[in-house]
Amino acid sequence: MRKPRILLTTLVLVVAPAAFCAWSYHLANSEQAFDPTKARLASLAMKIEAYQLDTGDLPKDLTDLVANNGIPRWRGPYAKEAEIQGLRNKSVEYQVLSKESFKLSAIGRGGVRVERTHEP
Repeated sequence: MRKPRILLTTLVLVVAPAAFCAWSYHLANSEQAFDPTKARLASLAMKIEAYQLDTGDLPKDLTDLVANNGIPRWRGPYAKEAEIQGLRNKSVEYQVLSKESFKLSAIGRGGVRVERTHEP
């Protein structure tokens, strides 16, 4: 009768915590782990789209979302100054690719560059 108790004790005290640690490590280093930079870029992309719907054009740079620089039909502000900064005070880069498409990028979790491209 002692062997089943030893086996159960070993399972509970050694194997279960090791499996938990391995799973936690996997989640922490997984590409599926939540990165707030991705969410921030998605939110900023929607604000750029709102600007485009109101004015008919993409902003020349991200500061056009914060203050009206003499642009007709501007109904902003569309974003706050802090929103156009990336996490950890790393700037969000904005690039107009065509009349209706743009790309946003910033440094995300673990120093990895996160990009979001909008194409109609």
